[in-house]
Amino acid sequence: MNQPVRYLLDTDLCIYLLNGDERVKAKVAEVGIGALAIASPTVGELYFGAYNSVRVEANVKRVRSFLTPPAPAIVPIDAVAAECFGRFKARLRREGKPIGDMDLFIAGVAASRRLTVVTNNTEHFERITEISLENWLELPEGSSEGEHLPEDSL
Repeated sequence: MNQPVRYLLDTDLCIYLLNGDERVKAKVAEVGIGALAIASPTVGELYFGAYNSVRVEANVKRVRSFLTPPAPAIVPIDAVAAECFGRFKARLRREGKPIGDMDLFIAGVAASRRLTVVTNNTEHFERITEISLENWLELPEGSSEGEHLPEDSL
């Protein structure tokens, strides 16, 4: 039985997952891998991180493994997502609150497919009111910050 895709993972959440973050792994187990997708720009960012790392060969292998089924579906940028990108970028520029093109493409894919963006980078994505957000790394009130991504995180 195929479950519907509901969540679009931002690059940072993919990195937490690749690094075995227990909070993210638990949430993935809860919602199921079939509910997850990543946008094609995220795939590019993951490969950039791998090729830009100290351990290139090992990290490229990790990214390839991460993208091999069972894996989140890869969602391309289609015409509707590209239009959302253009609309979001123009509005944010007019408002003096621009964000990077990769985040805008990810937001465009999410908006065009009605997916919830899962990110720890809520500061940027909150500027796009047409998408819903979740942060699977938010700590319960009263908790203290635990793990951070290592510099060579991939």
